[in-house]
Amino acid sequence: MRVLCNYTPSGPHFVRTGWKRVFEAAGHTFAFWQPDQTPAFDAFSAVEPDLYIGTTYELDRATAKCIAARPHMKVAMFASAWGPYVEDIDREKYPLVLVSEQEKRAVEQLRKTAGKPDLVFVHAHGRWLDGTMSGWSELGIPYAGVLNAADTFAYLGGRYDPGLACDGRQRPA
Repeated sequence: MRVLCNYTPSGPHFVRTGWKRVFEAAGHTFAFWQPDQTPAFDAFSAVEPDLYIGTTYELDRATAKCIAARPHMKVAMFASAWGPYVEDIDREKYPLVLVSEQEKRAVEQLRKTAGKPDLVFVHAHGRWLDGTMSGWSELGIPYAGVLNAADTFAYLGGRYDPGLACDGRQRPA
């Protein structure tokens, strides 16, 4: 499988670098794309991805055309918060990235023309997911929470440590 993933600076980059290590360890090809440096058509043509991991808030017409031209490709997008918990939030106290009308329109158009994205996600625990992401269901898009996790390849040589589990199960004593 070939994966094309939007490059994101700062904290999210470390999360996505962990994803890269996992995909590559499983025998897949993983490439980062920096939209400000490489045109969408060039990036998608160079990789011909089976999976594209992008963002809803950076979706532009060129990227949408590249996605639509590859109906076999799965598309997962990190999305802005859109749900009842965030409608009246104190933005000074909680500086969340909330969905914009332009973002909604761009994703709705992509959904109508290409049936994509297949999934939107945010770094949130399941108990907060409906309250922060259920707006995406208005466009017929499934949503999920993908929690940040330790990059065991960077810190443990790829070995699993059950003491680092963060999926809500009890840790071993």
